[in-house]
Amino acid sequence: MGKVKKEKSILGQISDLSHRLVLMLVIPIVISLVLMLIYAAKYHSSISRMGTIASLKTVVTEDIPGAAWNIVSGRETLEESGIYPSIHSVNDIIEDIITYHGCYGEKADAKVDELLAELTKLDSRQGALWTDIMKYWKY
Repeated sequence: MGKVKKEKSILGQISDLSHRLVLMLVIPIVISLVLMLIYAAKYHSSISRMGTIASLKTVVTEDIPGAAWNIVSGRETLEESGIYPSIHSVNDIIEDIITYHGCYGEKADAKVDELLAELTKLDSRQGALWTDIMKYWKY
């Protein structure tokens, strides 16, 4: 003979249905809150990076023209300034960073960090700038 399946009472069934209803209403709310927190963190990160980008304005509008003016005004010669070798070495490192990050993504983080340290040794301003850029790219 087969087993007799024990049925729940009406109150038990109502209780089960109310629990299911509560779960169906609470789960979307929890998911929405988690997504809202994630997007709020991303927004905050974007806003903080905008501060970094705004600080670049002084570099572009004052520092670079100042160095160029020293050469143009005759205070320094191109050889004395050593601007070309430093520009080329900085550009080579920047190209390596872009290549490693573009090709290997997060797998290349150790190599990119090594290149950023080397760039910072050569030119602290460029090193800081590209460190901030890489923080933006990793986002």
